[in-house]
Amino acid sequence: MSELGATASTFVRLEKDSGRPQVPGKRITNSTEDAGVAPLPADKVGVSLSRVAYDAVLRQILNGTLRGNDVVQEGKLAADLGLSRTPMREAIGKLEGEGFLVRNGRTLMVQELTLADYLEIVHMRRCLESEAIAIAIESVGKPDFTEDFLRGLRDEFEALPLDAGQEAYWHIDTRLHGAILRASHSKLLYNYVLSLRQRTLLFGSDRQQARLEVGRNEHLAIIDALLARDKEAAVAAMRRHLDNIRDDALRSLWQFG
Repeated sequence: MSELGATASTFVRLEKDSGRPQVPGKRITNSTEDAGVAPLPADKVGVSLSRVAYDAVLRQILNGTLRGNDVVQEGKLAADLGLSRTPMREAIGKLEGEGFLVRNGRTLMVQELTLADYLEIVHMRRCLESEAIAIAIESVGKPDFTEDFLRGLRDEFEALPLDAGQEAYWHIDTRLHGAILRASHSKLLYNYVLSLRQRTLLFGSDRQQARLEVGRNEHLAIIDALLARDKEAAVAAMRRHLDNIRDDALRSLWQFG
């Protein structure tokens, strides 16, 4: 997710309707124009086309262009990107395997993340990232986790306008969390937690946008504890950050229903 932030920020000509049944009440929003995804440039011919398709669709899911229960039309997505259906089919298969897409009969939809699912993911992150930061703090100052890097992230958080939007915030957020996970020196932990973080975006960017200012301050506290090499404070700051995410999600239940 490279770091998840890179995945989140790096990342269809219309064919005849495939005849796939539509689900009443489900929104169909598959234009990459809406997500700011341009058709494949001629100089990208050497790039894996299935990867191009995967990144484009994942970006629409992560930035909220495609939301839970939206119907996904393989042919339309492929056409808008100027791709054949084969690489798009491969990309969709991968996204299904990762839990971002789900089939309801013959209808392909974006997986909806329920509040219960979201809370379970946050709980798992609390357990794992608390342990990760306790290990990572021993690496502060080393070449792959320098003080300059942490201070740079701190400056970026402080300079980020509150109206910058979810994607800009997520980019910095995931660079910090990704660096902490890498510094724990566990590839399994790194990959698993970043996968969990990706899935939280299925919960709805409108719900997460509201906590950007609070979240920024929480991340500043995490960085300050790392720079001070204060393990106890770092673990407490990480737990407080994730506890607040949980509590905000519960409050959103009453606000959004």
